[in-house]
Amino acid sequence: MKKFLPQLALIAGIISILLSSCNSPFGKSGELSEKQVLKASCYTKVWGFLKYYHPGLANGQIDWDSVYVDLLPKVLLSNDKEFELYMDNLIDLPGEIQQCESCKSIYDHPKEWTRNLNLEWITEHPLLSNNQIEDLKNILDNRHQGKGFYVEYQWGDGSQSGPVKFINENSYSDSLVIADYRYRILALARYWNSAEYFFAYKYLLSKDWNTVLMDYIPILFNESSLLNYHLNIYRLAREIEDSHSGGTYSRYLFENYWDKKVPFDLRTIGGKTIVSEITSKTLNSSNDIRVGDEIVLIDSIPVGDAIMSLRPYCLSSNKPTTNSATDNHLLIGHSDKLTLSILRSGNSKEVKVDRFPIKTFWTLETEKDPIATIYDNFVFIKLGMVESKAQIDSIMELAKEKPYIVFDLRDYPMFNAYDLEAHFVSESRH
Repeated sequence: MKKFLPQLALIAGIISILLSSCNSPFGKSGELSEKQVLKASCYTKVWGFLKYYHPGLANGQIDWDSVYVDLLPKVLLSNDKEFELYMDNLIDLPGEIQQCESCKSIYDHPKEWTRNLNLEWITEHPLLSNNQIEDLKNILDNRHQGKGFYVEYQWGDGSQSGPVKFINENSYSDSLVIADYRYRILALARYWNSAEYFFAYKYLLSKDWNTVLMDYIPILFNESSLLNYHLNIYRLAREIEDSHSGGTYSRYLFENYWDKKVPFDLRTIGGKTIVSEITSKTLNSSNDIRVGDEIVLIDSIPVGDAIMSLRPYCLSSNKPTTNSATDNHLLIGHSDKLTLSILRSGNSKEVKVDRFPIKTFWTLETEKDPIATIYDNFVFIKLGMVESKAQIDSIMELAKEKPYIVFDLRDYPMFNAYDLEAHFVSESRH
């Protein structure tokens, strides 16, 4: 299968372990062993647990990011005894734990409330000592409550409900991220832990969230370019399988690689990718593309291969939404033109298609189809385009001349339905 991402000839769709980054202490050909990945995973989990639960980190007096990047190389190069010492120091760093009188056990709540919270790793992780397990359990029993330094509820001061807002997170330049593997894995640690403790539907994910952490540690450790880094972070964001993660914005990608699109939409139905709508007749006038054309090849790449390679970057909460997101990204890219092989009325054809800057579509005047279309023996009315009673009255006067009326309800109407009803009943039934 050929790999595909829009106009990224150097990208292999799902990126696995890449060439080693020369900034690491492991040498140019170094890769992480399974034991090192396990240590980095354990370290990341403990670091994240302390970030959100330890009262000593609730005031922001300790730069917790700096702690992570400073200790990470030592963790990766440690033997078992050294690793145990590093974890002891990490757990002790935020200070002593005071007894919390108001902290209820998480097990006192209904199972439905805690099904998304899985802290079994604390007692089951093979790299944690008995003393460390007891220390972490003590922190859990006497945890910080309310607004923290890194997260707060959005519904007013002192609120204990509503969506959470992540605050006081440092930003780091692309140049630093590419030069230093520690900051790439820090990005993973911050995102993974935010979802671990605050993503409400984690328990519904098709992929175990712990596996996601283990998978991405070597990927981000061995990163080879800024492009690959942004692609992998974009893909990581979609691992939560929520269409809201599509809001994850990479300015680098959207300004340098995904900045142009075609003036028509695609939909994959029954294994065939079809042109479903012309979004701008003006821009599409230079393209020999029509509604109903089937896309077979995209720049010589089979459309099925393109879809499979792009899908990890479009994961959503259900299959139809994932398919729609994938279709919407298929023809986005950086070049001004691309070559499509299409099927039209059973005949193969190769066409050159113009792409336009995405910003062009933001200011493009909407090209509306007519509200009503009159045929020989019926009238076709798009109710979603009707905005007023006057429009309804005018259209229905025309419709009365035909024996049949077809109402298109695919768009939500913006008028009072009783204004339409008045044309079908002679008197009130109320």
